Amino acid sequence: MLAFFFEHHRASPLIYTRWLASGFALRFALSALALRFLLSEQNYAAINVLRTLGMGPEQLVSYYTVIFVGIITGTVVAAMTFRPDALLLQLIAAEALIIVACAINYHISSDVRPHNLFVSQFCAVMATGIFMGPILLVGVMQALKHGSNYMVTFVLLFALTQSFGGLLGSAFFGTYQRYREHDYSAQIVEHVNPTNPEVARRLQLQQQAYASTLTDPVLRQAEGVATFSRIASREAQVRAFSDVIVVNGMIAVIFFFWGIFNIWRARQLARREAEAAAPAMIATATPNQG
Repeated sequence: MLAFFFEHHRASPLIYTRWLASGFALRFALSALALRFLLSEQNYAAINVLRTLGMGPEQLVSYYTVIFVGIITGTVVAAMTFRPDALLLQLIAAEALIIVACAINYHISSDVRPHNLFVSQFCAVMATGIFMGPILLVGVMQALKHGSNYMVTFVLLFALTQSFGGLLGSAFFGTYQRYREHDYSAQIVEHVNPTNPEVARRLQLQQQAYASTLTDPVLRQAEGVATFSRIASREAQVRAFSDVIVVNGMIAVIFFFWGIFNIWRARQLARREAEAAAPAMIATATPNQG
């Protein structure tokens, strides 16, 4: 705050704080932050589900290979489809890919394995490659309209949105996942009744797993109950991660329609400007009758 106050009152500021408060800068910050927020779910939910289910580095080699191919594909697609009038469409496409990824994963369960996430995570990381180039170009073009001195301000704005968006996403999704996990754990424990034949059978199966290593029946029973509790906790975590994916998809849908609205508004403004300029052009082209 002190730095911004100092820059705001400097005669030759390095950071143009007044431009940061302009309509474009605020819309750009919201868009960049929202996309980084949505994409942070991939780094939180998908990978943590696999780790919760016991996947180690060896099992995740193919998963990260898909991530690498996806980011390269998204970057190439963004470069090949780039046009000045298609920047907003590319951002809309990135949001659509996030929605597709969430729609594929919303039913995630404890049976999931890395290969089950290849398509969804490819779409999600492809969205990262698609949105990064267009959103940078939009900001650079607008900053250069005011002069090259505004580039430092734009770089600061972009860096802040990406850093804060990632932190905000991780904090929000982490908090929501913990809240849902506790809720699911309470529901599972509530329905775990040892007198239930199915529950008793599962507990017996868990105790039998330790029959070859534990001869004391009391210890065997304790280990069986502890293992059953770990399975219940794991199931609650996976269900909570599934809820995180659903919430992320809902937020992505909201920003998707917000992007469509911005495209529609931009076209309406362009049409009105063209209609307002048409009479002036006709008047200029008509010879003076006087």
